[in-house]
Amino acid sequence: MIALALAAAVLAVQARVVVGTSTWDDPRFHADVAPPRLAAADAVQHGAWPGWWDGSSLGVPLAAEPSHGATSPLMWLATSPHALELVLVAHLWWAALGVALWARRRGASVRAAAIAGVLAAATGIAASAALRGALPALAQLPWVGWAACGLAERRRDAALLAVFVGAIAVAGELAVVVDAVVLAIAVGARRDTWRWLVAALAAGLAVGGALWIPAAYELASTAGARVEAIPFARWLELVAPAHGSDAWPSVFVGAPLLVLGALPSREDRVRAGARVACTCAYTLLALVAGRGGWPAWLGAPELHVGALALVIAGSAAHGLDALAAGERRARLAIAVTAALAALAFVRGDVVDGAVGVACLAAAAALASRAHGWLALALVVAPVVVAQRVVAPVVSADVLDEPEWARAASALPEPRRLYRPPQLFDLDSAPLRGAARPGTAGAFDLDSAPHRGAARPGTAGAFEHPSITLADALATLAGASPARWGVAAARSDDPARSPAHDATWFAAGHEGDALLDRFGISLAILPASRTERARPGELARAGTWSLVRVPAAPPAAVYSDWEFVADVPAAIARAFPSVGARGGRERVVLVGQGVANEEGLALPRPCTIERWDAGAIDLACSTQLPAYAVVSSSAAPGWTATVDDRDAPWLVADALRRAVALPPGAHHVAWRYAAPGRTGGLALAAAGVLGIAALFALARRHSPAQT
Repeated sequence: MIALALAAAVLAVQARVVVGTSTWDDPRFHADVAPPRLAAADAVQHGAWPGWWDGSSLGVPLAAEPSHGATSPLMWLATSPHALELVLVAHLWWAALGVALWARRRGASVRAAAIAGVLAAATGIAASAALRGALPALAQLPWVGWAACGLAERRRDAALLAVFVGAIAVAGELAVVVDAVVLAIAVGARRDTWRWLVAALAAGLAVGGALWIPAAYELASTAGARVEAIPFARWLELVAPAHGSDAWPSVFVGAPLLVLGALPSREDRVRAGARVACTCAYTLLALVAGRGGWPAWLGAPELHVGALALVIAGSAAHGLDALAAGERRARLAIAVTAALAALAFVRGDVVDGAVGVACLAAAAALASRAHGWLALALVVAPVVVAQRVVAPVVSADVLDEPEWARAASALPEPRRLYRPPQLFDLDSAPLRGAARPGTAGAFDLDSAPHRGAARPGTAGAFEHPSITLADALATLAGASPARWGVAAARSDDPARSPAHDATWFAAGHEGDALLDRFGISLAILPASRTERARPGELARAGTWSLVRVPAAPPAAVYSDWEFVADVPAAIARAFPSVGARGGRERVVLVGQGVANEEGLALPRPCTIERWDAGAIDLACSTQLPAYAVVSSSAAPGWTATVDDRDAPWLVADALRRAVALPPGAHHVAWRYAAPGRTGGLALAAAGVLGIAALFALARRHSPAQT
């Protein structure tokens, strides 16, 4: 009954998204969070492990980057934007159901548990977690509490606890993994259950080895991301939702959930101590808010607040029972909640303020045994009304293939696109990122401030300016072009190479050299001020054009090369300082060897027989000793064969890969497998066997026998 009631409530709140007429109005979700998840689902449904992704930079690891969420099994169902939205809505329901059943296990009534689940699912933090990719992990947290709470009575809950911990571990949020372990120990650690608890945690964490062992191998070879703390001024959003792009990610929890969760009740010392610990954790988060930044894998502050909100939601069910029973302390708490809801007026939101004050004041007045259901419904109403702010929607038509994507699809693969960090209206804003006079068509890639830093909540996601979702997708912002087979060459993906940003910065004075060298044949440039289309123009939107620019082939043979000691030296040599131009006919190799400066003047293209994610086949020929260079990231995990024989490869031009060729015609094959993948999958298999063993043992042991 609880499951059906919560399903109806979540579907009602997210009705327009569920039926497919609307989508969440958030550029970052569609342009940066969704593309890698869609790519992972597509790979799995085609029978391949999601190891490599060509949709960002010159290619990045997919499953080995936790923020991509590529190893969460339920996400593999999402092969379309609408399917992804349905999967995330299902996770909202799953989180609500976990809160409700945990509250029931702790003694709450059915109706109070269901209302607590709705309050948890309707928080702004839940919406933020969905739109930032963290919800698949966060939604399992109340189930961890539920399983740990029942461990003393049902030993089979140890196996269920392992399942939930494993689901969190493969979802890609290390911070939530830590929160889950702490919660399981705090709730389930007892003298007669600790062995089962340890075994459950060990099995669940082992399942996460499929993700975290490859991620550990990749840690030193990727750029990563940082998150910033939330300013003090935004903590008012805990009780009053905020509007606009500056309110993301939302930290709205709702006054009813916070006040009723903290409502004093007659409980044992363990529960009282747990509540005090939660309050102290909130205080600690408030003290660190607004101070500095830290690596994204440590978890953004709102992610931990979301975890605490789900924990508190279980306690709020007891407060709801007290309110339905008409207890004086509960009515007083709701009166305080109405006063807190009035803070929405401070933020200038008359609708939220009026609805909150009216509904909660009426709930306080009507709370009695005769009007319990009505009072509880009034408590939920303000939080549901706030959904228009914390999870706004827009017509799903914006997800249709834009004109620029259709124009780009006519080019051969691999299709790579340079997009300036920001697109200005050139008729009303200063010209930035445009061609400079006297530079023979070169354009300054970094003349505009780069605003691609990670915002709190999602590791490495591109921070878009305050533009509409329609504009972001129409101009191929972030990683959105990956949906239509185009890679964003300038990327903020956390799995990008550390040399990626340094290379773009070094080439800022001579951007066309970078595009040419790396085979980036598409660029978004200022449109011509005349009626005539500029050379190579494929499509135009406003004052900007999608242009096909001259570029070297993405796979070619170089008979002119030189060696340098390390990647920084390769960047400096390939892209010299202002006033000099690098030799585009020469490849710069990282390593030791003898240079050859007497080769052919221009690189000779290879025939691309196959260019898939993690698999590239080339047919190359040369009359002299040479290097076959491919414009694909020089990431660990790639192996090369020349005529079916293993061949060592070198880093070329800081970002690419090269393999030596003797004179003649050759077949060059590149394959990718994430380092540590075999060991990670083996550990995950051991974890699954451990869960099965816990199920089997639980059937043989009752609490009295253990």
